[in-house]
Amino acid sequence: MRTRASAALGIVALASSTACANADGFKTLYINNRASVSERLAMESRFERFNVLERVPEVDAASASALHDVAEMAKCESKAAWPMSFHADDGVKKFSARYMKALSASLSHLTAIYKAFDDGAETALILEDDATPDLIPTWTKEMDEYILKLPEDWTIVQLSAIGSEDEARELFYEWQRHRASAPGRLLSTLPKGFTEIGSTQAYLISRRGMKKLVDSYRAPRTGRIDLCKATCVEFDECFLADGVGLNSDYRIATPPLFVPRAKDANKGDAFDSARQIFYSWAVTLSFTKGKAANIRMDATMIRDVLDEGLKLPLGLKPNSFHEQFNYHCQLNHGGGSTCSLKKGSLLDQQPPKHIVVPTSDEGVTDKDAHESTLGRVRLPTAMDGVSFTSAPFMAMYIIAAFASMMFIGTFVHARNTQNEAKEQLPILPPGYMQTIEYYA
Repeated sequence: MRTRASAALGIVALASSTACANADGFKTLYINNRASVSERLAMESRFERFNVLERVPEVDAASASALHDVAEMAKCESKAAWPMSFHADDGVKKFSARYMKALSASLSHLTAIYKAFDDGAETALILEDDATPDLIPTWTKEMDEYILKLPEDWTIVQLSAIGSEDEARELFYEWQRHRASAPGRLLSTLPKGFTEIGSTQAYLISRRGMKKLVDSYRAPRTGRIDLCKATCVEFDECFLADGVGLNSDYRIATPPLFVPRAKDANKGDAFDSARQIFYSWAVTLSFTKGKAANIRMDATMIRDVLDEGLKLPLGLKPNSFHEQFNYHCQLNHGGGSTCSLKKGSLLDQQPPKHIVVPTSDEGVTDKDAHESTLGRVRLPTAMDGVSFTSAPFMAMYIIAAFASMMFIGTFVHARNTQNEAKEQLPILPPGYMQTIEYYA
């Protein structure tokens, strides 16, 4: 096996200003269904600058012949022996449409990884056919430089991410917390165990990672995938989590280098808020050359700029979003002050203070709780952690009641004193009091 340094030197810059080519030490593979011709053509057009982009046919687990071609079924002839879904508790049953889709994806990804391993690749970039290289202009470095900066013993780097708004926000805040102590405030990855946010649309895998999956799931005699060794059928939550683990060797890109787009760009989807966070994060970091980042920028403007760049895929290169932005402004708005960024849009956004939510044997009861390195936490709101029967409110009741009693007592005492004084006042001539009040 080659050393890490020699392998890295063999990796060609995937995002250089000239067309990319793959060396023996690096392979780029994408998974595509045989029937998805339009996706195949779109993929090859979008990644035109990748001279060698190898297609891996998607495995249709619903097809008996396709299944037997890639899977070792000797121990799994009985369907009762097949693994469950990771989401079985949520109602995903064996052989349902969702189950078979997850199994097809897992078998397809393992097939692509085993092909890279058999071809002797030291590092492989695995893509799904809906991946889009639109964020390349926000990357801070070429792909070969990115790989060189990874920890010595890395296995997988999840390059793409999508999820809920809360998950995306927490990943950003986690990155900001750890970036504060990182050398030069540069932190391009975090351990995957920090977050449950997923996506297998794009990821890097080292030869060490490939071998772990070979040892875990490949039948030694036939070379096929031993389905019965899997604990469940989902790829990232089962095969990767079990075969590679979620320790520091398995990392997630920060910010993500790829973000899955909505199927219908005009309508968006449930993940649009998370998408906005990832776009803003990447763009502000690019604009400030790594010095600051926030998640407040307008995603609509960012999408327009990214769409403009995709029209010339050969021109996509790292650290060029500023150029793309200026071009977009001049083309669509005439440039100048009509299309400019406010300085406030590029200010660094620090994580909010967290309130630790107490846990019990049954777990956290607060539905807004998030996982963090600080434990179970949630973002504070004006009424967090209190109820009308809670200790804070009871204390408020007591203080208010005590204050009311003091006020009433003082008022009554003042009235009594005033009445006593009136009784002792001498009888004065008419108009005398009005004269005193006037001069007073």
